[in-house]
Amino acid sequence: MAPTILVIDDDKITRRLIVKSLSKDFNIIEAQDGLSGVQMALQQSPDLVICDITMPDIDGYAVLEALRDNESTASTAFVFLSGLADPAEVRHGMNMGADDYLTKPFSINELRQAVDARLRKRAIQDAVLKKTVDEMRQNVAMALPHELRTAIMVLEGYIYLMFEESGEGNAKADRSQILEGMSAYTARLHDLSEKFLWFSKAQMLKNDHQGVCERPAEIIQQAANEKAASYLRMKDLKIDVCLGAVAISEEYLGHIVREVVDNAFKFSPDGGTVTIHTHADSHWYTISVTDQGRGMTDEQISKIGAFMQFEREYFEQKGTGLGLTIARRLAESVGGQLKIQSTYRDHTTVMVRIPASNASEKLKAGGIGHTPNPHSS
Repeated sequence: MAPTILVIDDDKITRRLIVKSLSKDFNIIEAQDGLSGVQMALQQSPDLVICDITMPDIDGYAVLEALRDNESTASTAFVFLSGLADPAEVRHGMNMGADDYLTKPFSINELRQAVDARLRKRAIQDAVLKKTVDEMRQNVAMALPHELRTAIMVLEGYIYLMFEESGEGNAKADRSQILEGMSAYTARLHDLSEKFLWFSKAQMLKNDHQGVCERPAEIIQQAANEKAASYLRMKDLKIDVCLGAVAISEEYLGHIVREVVDNAFKFSPDGGTVTIHTHADSHWYTISVTDQGRGMTDEQISKIGAFMQFEREYFEQKGTGLGLTIARRLAESVGGQLKIQSTYRDHTTVMVRIPASNASEKLKAGGIGHTPNPHSS
């Protein structure tokens, strides 16, 4: 099916020229003013909009703004037409979200090149999005049912054994072991549900979360020790933290640390050291968690996200891939960031930067948003 192009121009001659030039290869719809153009775009969802800037009622800028503000047309390819070649006007249109800019008079060849380029770029973006969605769907289909089925199967098995062994002489000892197993898998189901709740909460956070933690060292130690104890690996945990105050609530900071440390223990062998080191300056409080696990490739790092797992065909692993996604989103909600450095089959370091509390106002105003940190890359 041919792509649909909406042409919006109050000049009938120009509009008809564009329609005639493109109608052979595309499905063309047209509007004679900005208002009717917006209505047509919302009704028919074209693949590309070609729009004049200077029009009565609402101009091209207003058309673009209206389309970008609507979910159904927010990503529609958009090309401006203008009789002015003012660089400032071109930059203004591009800053608003236009994909291209044609200055009148333009040749038919220039028009075709612009249209082909925009539609080709859109097709590539759609293909990448489809691949991402397909990968997400596949990982959800594999990870979530696997986690639920495993836990439920074990619980059902233990319950069956309790009934079978209820009349035997050593039933009390056996029942104790069964209850321990049931407790462990109930905790696993609880952890899974908590991760989904935090993931949902993190996705809805606005980047203006208020909160100050004046004892980050204590919160980090507490959260890290809690996770190490859950893995029975207290001996593997090494902590070196410094004092400071950070622009994030104690709850969020603790949860970030728990998710990052959980990830480190999950993907490193028993006996492999997990090290936590922090650094504070006037702008940032940086938390680095390093494990001696199996590491990741650059491609795997770039794909980290919810429901993403790697090399499951080689490694049996628990989890849904939500942990680092939650930690990253919580950090970003206060103007911080999460970065990953890794050497494949060797080690991984996860670095979380949180704004220092005395720098949070500057960060909101854009004053330190791009301050380089010598302890990260």
